[in-house]
Amino acid sequence: MGTHKVLTTEKEMEEICAKAQKEPMQPLLLKVSLSHLKNKTFLVLHMSNGSMYWIPKNKLEKLANISDAELAKAEIEGNGTGIRWSALDWDLFVPNLLQGIYGTAKWMTCLGQQGGRAKTEAKRQAARKNGLKGGRPRKAAIA
Repeated sequence: MGTHKVLTTEKEMEEICAKAQKEPMQPLLLKVSLSHLKNKTFLVLHMSNGSMYWIPKNKLEKLANISDAELAKAEIEGNGTGIRWSALDWDLFVPNLLQGIYGTAKWMTCLGQQGGRAKTEAKRQAARKNGLKGGRPRKAAIA
């Protein structure tokens, strides 16, 4: 059998493992704030890696219709993995928020339906263009 050269010592491996255990796999929430832009309120998540995520208030289940004063009462939980509003008995999981999941499956379905009902000029033009092609195919009647 041939010999091989050891590139990393056991001591170095232990140091690397210790460092990896100290650093989280994903950024943690350090601070929650509110910001206003173009007549919209945003929940701003300040993360441990220096990034910030702006989430429109109207996208957040149970939080869309509360006052800014209530929204500002957010508490950070789980060492930065959760946000809680005690008065509302409502929690949000930060990794889900970072993936664009702002509430329960039912809430997310409602958000999707709202987008489908949007009446914009681009949507009207697309419908006209589709109509020129013969429109949506009709469903076949079940005999």
